Amino acid sequence: MEQNNKGTALIFFITVNSFLLILWLSLMKINSYQSRYSVHKYKKIQSLYTAEAGLQHKMSELLYGNTAWIQPTAFERGYYRVSVIDEDPYYIVSSTGTWGKEVFSPEKKTVLVSRVMIKRAGGVLRVGRGLSFQNIAHIYGDLYSNEGLVTQNEIHIYAKGDQAGSIFVAADTAQAVKFQNNVYFETGGQFVRTRGNSFLGESPYEHAPLPVDGEFSGVYNEAMIATPGNVTIVERDNSEYTEPFDLIPLYDIDNLSADVVYWERQSFTDSSPLSLDGKVHLFKGGVDFSGAAALTGQGTVWVDGEGDAQGAKDGVKFQSQLGDTDDYRRVNIIVTGGTWEEEDIKFQDAVYIEGYIYAEQSIAAQNEFRLRGAIEIKSGDGLFQNEVHLEYSNLIGFLPIEGGETNIAVNYVSWTEMSPAR
Repeated sequence: MEQNNKGTALIFFITVNSFLLILWLSLMKINSYQSRYSVHKYKKIQSLYTAEAGLQHKMSELLYGNTAWIQPTAFERGYYRVSVIDEDPYYIVSSTGTWGKEVFSPEKKTVLVSRVMIKRAGGVLRVGRGLSFQNIAHIYGDLYSNEGLVTQNEIHIYAKGDQAGSIFVAADTAQAVKFQNNVYFETGGQFVRTRGNSFLGESPYEHAPLPVDGEFSGVYNEAMIATPGNVTIVERDNSEYTEPFDLIPLYDIDNLSADVVYWERQSFTDSSPLSLDGKVHLFKGGVDFSGAAALTGQGTVWVDGEGDAQGAKDGVKFQSQLGDTDDYRRVNIIVTGGTWEEEDIKFQDAVYIEGYIYAEQSIAAQNEFRLRGAIEIKSGDGLFQNEVHLEYSNLIGFLPIEGGETNIAVNYVSWTEMSPAR
């Protein structure tokens, strides 16, 4: 009996230990699998992050018009390389991210394919009411106005990109477009279109500039056009070209979000500049800049407040030179609210800006003002005096606006994990 009990105990012992051994081996196998899976997952995630880094790199270059492919570029413990195919108006961007030290035989590879579109603008300048240029102006792109355009002295208009360098005025009045002194349409194939009266009747009247023009015509005085062979006049134009517009900003400024808020009016100088640091700076009482170095970095200056409560004449005022021909300041300037005694935005001296400018009511620029981008005035006027250079750019709104649209839209078409890498 005792022998049987010992035998039973031995068998039980061997069985339990065998079970524990099998369990231990299974746990070791599971642990090994989990470790390999964790490493696999880590490499997979890292290769995807690397591919996304390559995509971001290329998108930032597309904003400057650089469509060249990116050759293998080191990132973390891997590399990315990016190809670009132009399928106007989109770019198909393929970014390959790898994990591992070997460029061409990595341990993990992920391909991210995206469709990218650069947002297009409506014109170099759009105003809800009237537009006036005094003295010399060089305009690269299209001009839009609801109520009228007046030029004094010398104005030059050029095509730029997909814009012909034409003028569109919705006003149905005599002299809706009024030229004084010389006007040059420099590119050819350009138009001046207005709903203004034609002295030859009610129907649309399309013609070359007239050497003798009646003062009751929609475009007057056409004899001031120094390059008549380059432009066509269309009066009584009731087409979509001259449809009165309720200006919708190129930016989704209704969703503009501030990174920094200033509740009182601020003044910045060379000795005490504003560093934009890629942020949206909101000024409730407006802001003044005086000095060539009063504004540094790139970002957005946004004014939305009650200027009359603080006795402010202007929402944003530049009182001295900012930048130069070799140093255009990359900044968006946006005024969405405030009751200002004079202008929403005023430039008093030589100012060089690359970006987007928006005002609810009015903009005035004196002396040498140069812009690469676009200007929009929702319900007021634009006055540009002395020498002015306005150059349309597809790259307006170069900075993302949190919560709203940006100037670059991305749709992920697909992404593919390749394992083993090939």
